[in-house]
Amino acid sequence: MTRSIKGLKGKDPRFTAYRPDEIPAGLHYSGNLRIGDLVVLALKPVLFRERNRPHHASKGAHGFDVAAVPEMKGIFIAAGPALKSGLVIEPFENIHIYPAIAQILGLRAPAAIDGDFQVLRPLLNNPAMLRERMKLH
Repeated sequence: MTRSIKGLKGKDPRFTAYRPDEIPAGLHYSGNLRIGDLVVLALKPVLFRERNRPHHASKGAHGFDVAAVPEMKGIFIAAGPALKSGLVIEPFENIHIYPAIAQILGLRAPAAIDGDFQVLRPLLNNPAMLRERMKLH
C-alpha cells in the first residue's frame, strides 16, 4: 500500500490521495470499516469515469470537497409547524440536519455523530416544547 500511495500523492494536480488515517476531518469520511486502503479525491474540474465509456456525457457530479469547490454546496428548504417561517440562515454543513430532525420528532440522536443540533436550533419555533417532549422519551 505504501508504494501505491507514493505513486499517487502529489504526482498529478487533478487529484489527491489519502490513507484512511490522513483523510481531512472536514470531509467527514473516516472511522468506518468500509473505507478502503486508499481514498482518491478528484479535484475540480476532473471527473472519474469508466474506461470503457470515455465519451459518456456526465449529467452532474458530486463528491467534491465543498471547501475547495463552493459550487457543490447544497440548498436547504424546510417547512412545518416546528419551524420558523421565512427565516434565512447562514450556510451550514448537512451533517447538522439529522440531529435537528431527530429533535423535532422527539427522538434522541446518538451522541457519537458528527452533527450538532445547536447549529439548526434557531430554526425552531419552540425549542422549550421540544425539550419537554424529549423528557417524555
